[in-house]
Amino acid sequence: MAADLFVPHPEDWPRALWVWPRPYIELIFRVWTHEVILGDVSLHELQGQERLDDLCAILRRMGQHLGKGVEMYAEGCYDALPPMLVYDVTQDRVTFRAGPWHG
Repeated sequence: MAADLFVPHPEDWPRALWVWPRPYIELIFRVWTHEVILGDVSLHELQGQERLDDLCAILRRMGQHLGKGVEMYAEGCYDALPPMLVYDVTQDRVTFRAGPWHG
């Protein structure tokens, strides 16, 4: 079952899953903790409101189905910057978090 891929396994952690939910969006997800899934996406693939809306809907459905938070980062930045989009299970919503970063 696909949901089994999102359960951390110490022997092969972190697992990664490449997903193309739309022909124009490639997402890479990694299980980070039991509560949170990290993902990244190329910002070049998110040009326009429709594509951004698609991504938010995907994050929300994934988080609802798995009962976990989903943090989406710009491609290659999940270890350096805060996430740009976050699905919060308790609020059942995706929020935009990008802004001034201090590193």
